[in-house]
Amino acid sequence: MDNREHILQTALRLFVINGYEGTGVQAIVDETGLSKPTIYHWFGSKRGILGAIVSQYGDELIKTMSGTAVYRGDLPASLDGISAAYFAFTMKHRQFMRMLLSMHHGAPGSESKEAVEPIIETLYRMFEKVFEDAVFDHGNMRGRSAIIAAHFFGVLNTHVFLFLDGHALLNETVRGEALRVFSCGIYT
Repeated sequence: MDNREHILQTALRLFVINGYEGTGVQAIVDETGLSKPTIYHWFGSKRGILGAIVSQYGDELIKTMSGTAVYRGDLPASLDGISAAYFAFTMKHRQFMRMLLSMHHGAPGSESKEAVEPIIETLYRMFEKVFEDAVFDHGNMRGRSAIIAAHFFGVLNTHVFLFLDGHALLNETVRGEALRVFSCGIYT
């Protein structure tokens, strides 16, 4: 692992443990064993480190989800594919997902919340489009795609938090049950 990646991984871990606001550059220096000038050379600031983390993992998440967050004429199959991809990404990048969702629920106007909001907004818009596209086949959802997308995103993230806290798995059985419970509300 090169110095740049070592800094990113260490900072990600510290941001998860202490929060972004609770982690200083000195803590990253202490944990990496690198000098402040080395860290500033690579990233310029703590905000630069956060930006690099968000860009690296966020871009991968958006790319992953853009390939699956599409309505293909079968809403249950579409939602299953979306949730499978989201859960697989979570299992691969646990620390990033904990950081992303924690920062998303952080203080309004905070530097960390502002850093992750574009990712959250992009995902939400993808999910909303799935439900908008499904209206032709499911007319009862007309005019409700925004709220349905918000609920769907909430269901996914609830299961992600349960998984990250060791209270649930993100397997096919859990995914199926979550989608069954969610689907009962959208088809009525």
